[in-house]
Amino acid sequence: MNNRLVRIEELNKYNYLLNKWYKGKRKLLTIITSPYNTSLIYKELIILLLKENKRILYVWDSEEINKELVSGLKVDIKFTYSFISTEEVNSQINFVSYNNLEKIKHQYDFCIIDDISLFSKLTKANIRDAVEYLYLFCKKIIIYSIEKVINIGDVIYISDLRRNSPFIEPRIMNTKVNLEEEIPYKLYDYFLWFKENKSKVIILVPYEDNVNKIYENYTELLKAKDIKIIKFLKKDNDKKIEALYKEKNKSVFVITNNIKNYSNLNNTNINIVVLMCDNAFFNYKKLVFLSAEAGKNSNKSLGEIILVSKVLSEDMELAKNITRNYNKEIWEKGLLKY
Repeated sequence: MNNRLVRIEELNKYNYLLNKWYKGKRKLLTIITSPYNTSLIYKELIILLLKENKRILYVWDSEEINKELVSGLKVDIKFTYSFISTEEVNSQINFVSYNNLEKIKHQYDFCIIDDISLFSKLTKANIRDAVEYLYLFCKKIIIYSIEKVINIGDVIYISDLRRNSPFIEPRIMNTKVNLEEEIPYKLYDYFLWFKENKSKVIILVPYEDNVNKIYENYTELLKAKDIKIIKFLKKDNDKKIEALYKEKNKSVFVITNNIKNYSNLNNTNINIVVLMCDNAFFNYKKLVFLSAEAGKNSNKSLGEIILVSKVLSEDMELAKNITRNYNKEIWEKGLLKY
């Protein structure tokens, strides 16, 4: 997905709504949007607060600052910022990971809980716990999420300000085939199509034992098709999949139980195949973020996400509906371009 904002008029509208909420009496605001939407939506509000010498807390699932936001703010204003790792510091903007919330002991004028900018592994309960802990320390709190996680406060729905193409909706493939031993015919055809297009493919499974069995059997089944196959376990170092990033003239398949961000592939879109998708490991939120991964680099042909299972789970159906609604919303606003 291109980092450049493509809907400036929409952004200006949201700036107005955020400023109006901040001046109101409600302490909590949930911004509901699609994964990987820009964090610059609250840039103008933060600038106003910095000019008033307000203290800002930014909470997200990272051990670093939000570089997109910091770079955007630096264009318009000078400010101090820090990442809290060992103890709380006295910067105008403090960034902190969910794992370090116990370090927060002082008051903040404004807090952003960001569950959009990075691949989310957090549950609703995780975010609720964060809100509960921070409620006494922060005067105003924004929750940036794909869904409403708490039943109080205001809600704003925001369209994707970066995407100028459809959100990838998952294709669902039900089969009675033992996926550890065989490849369904329809999926095999997809594999051949990926191979012809020299595509990068992530094959996700729930557990390490699944990875080992599928890697052994699929390598045998696909060995005549000139496809490079890599086994990548959750415990492995990322260097093991460097071929996924470097190989340009051959299709690369990665079989893994490591669910994470794989889309930083030099503007190359990835395809994602989730095997045994009816397993409880693959909840709807992970599937929605995986759908966003498949279409993240929209300057070239879009990727695919294929959910393969014996039955259609509630999480699979919910993920399908959520992604469809993203497209419905931007289509109704006249923002979708094919």
